[in-house]
Amino acid sequence: MNQPIRLAAFLSHPVQYYSPWFAELASHVDLKVYYALGNRSVDQAEAGFGVEFDWDIDLLAGYKAEFLNNVANPPQLAGFSGCDVPEVRALLSAESPDAILIFGWHKKFYWQVLVAAFFLRIPVFVRVDSQLESPRSTLKRFAKYLPYRMVLPIIAHYLSPGERAEKYLGHYGVPPSRIHRVPHMIDVSRFAEGSLNVDQVRAEHGALDDQVVLLFVGKLIEKKHPKTLIKALRELPPSVRSRFVIWYVGSGALNNGIENESESGDVEIRLLGFRNQSELPSIYAAADCLILPSDGGETWGLVVNEAMACGTPAIVSSEVGAGPDLIESGKTGWVFPFGDVASLAELLKGLTRESLSSMAPALKRKTDTFSYQTGSVAFLGAVREVLR
Repeated sequence: MNQPIRLAAFLSHPVQYYSPWFAELASHVDLKVYYALGNRSVDQAEAGFGVEFDWDIDLLAGYKAEFLNNVANPPQLAGFSGCDVPEVRALLSAESPDAILIFGWHKKFYWQVLVAAFFLRIPVFVRVDSQLESPRSTLKRFAKYLPYRMVLPIIAHYLSPGERAEKYLGHYGVPPSRIHRVPHMIDVSRFAEGSLNVDQVRAEHGALDDQVVLLFVGKLIEKKHPKTLIKALRELPPSVRSRFVIWYVGSGALNNGIENESESGDVEIRLLGFRNQSELPSIYAAADCLILPSDGGETWGLVVNEAMACGTPAIVSSEVGAGPDLIESGKTGWVFPFGDVASLAELLKGLTRESLSSMAPALKRKTDTFSYQTGSVAFLGAVREVLR
């Protein structure tokens, strides 16, 4: 009988999107996940959420996990050196897994894994969602180009969620044989099954039966450009504008500015504050359309996946990484040119609750492609191919 694949995953800290995937993988392979940090409430605030909190789902359930000795001073999520685990080489030498999974190269911890695995000849799979559209200075682009072209094609295999990431990797010389399409995943069943009490949620937050609820979910920070939605509604005549209400779910540095905008009264705005994982499905389902106006720093936008799983279409800017893969114009949502307030206003003008709800069948078909089960099949197929 063939032995199950022995897979080691290394992640800075427990993440709400990855823990359910680890549980799914653990049902197919011998998986152990190693963390450099615990899931501290203070780290969530420092990461841009604006408030300290603990996730209300168990991020360590269903798989084996170990917290490593992080010698950084201080250990933290911020910065390159906040995760520093010198014991990685000895650990990998002793455990000798068949393959390794890591999540980027923006931490010293990940480079410690990459270098150790390279010398121990253990294949590494890196989850990447970087895109060339992300804002970078010309100097930074130039400084990265040659080192990345020298290192990226040889040091790992890459798990790409879609078109933009593959273009990014190709730019740095990574051959197609090292790029494996694995979708960005969410717990589809949890979001779909949790989207109940729609009428109650709408009433609780002051949405009229015929009003179109435009939803923003995320950190209220500059790269997400949350005020773009307010500006777009102000482009519409008052009689049209009154058909809409904006729900902002999240907190962050721009919270006070949006509160000030809401006081003007010309655009109807509700600030729902930070909402934990168990609360989100019913909010997505009660809304009529998600709006994500972010710049290229939004390398994917998993809120789009979440909204679609709850039957809610999305309008995203042209720089949001998920756009080319998740948005089918007029079927699962729309894409508008980044920063083009007039174009967004034109899209909004024609929306009705009836037209948006009619997109449910197309959203269901798209949602089926990014479940943890689908993603695990794709990932493990890539691992087996490389091990052969």
